[in-house]
Amino acid sequence: MPALRNPVATVSHGRTPLEALGFIFTAVVFVGSCGFCCYSWHSGSYDYQLQRGERVMHSMMGEENLESAGFFEAYPEGRPSDFLEFLETEQGKSLWPPTPREFRAQADVPELARDPEQPLTPEALKFVAYEVDPGDPIRQIVYIPNDEEGVFDLRGYVDPTESPIHTWTLPFPTDAEPIDP
Repeated sequence: MPALRNPVATVSHGRTPLEALGFIFTAVVFVGSCGFCCYSWHSGSYDYQLQRGERVMHSMMGEENLESAGFFEAYPEGRPSDFLEFLETEQGKSLWPPTPREFRAQADVPELARDPEQPLTPEALKFVAYEVDPGDPIRQIVYIPNDEEGVFDLRGYVDPTESPIHTWTLPFPTDAEPIDP
């Protein structure tokens, strides 16, 4: 006659109560995290267009992009505030990646093929320096140079009359010495 198992010491399929509790705990954590992700996605704390805009700014401030556009030749100290001035020049304007519409228009020209890693500039997004433009209801990325820290502070607005829903700090590649306070 086979030995009988203690019904108190095992749960279904031969698992101990501790194993069953571990499984239940894991399932609760998984379901809870899925619910939190769905909540944060739908509650407006994530905006795809603003995330794409941040990628555009990050790409533009890449050291290789700045070197190929002649930024460090024009501005040897290469401070973040110099980058704002540089963006107003023809060389600086060439740093902006194309919008999806511009990319489609030039898609049949092989030498203008886009690197798959390069982001496209969102069409429904405005990039402004220093302050949000409250008169324009479009999504906005405000970029603020911080020479003391050698970074750019970015703020992402879905509605320019409200607080930003995203903030980022992007390091700026520079050979300049830190500014003494």
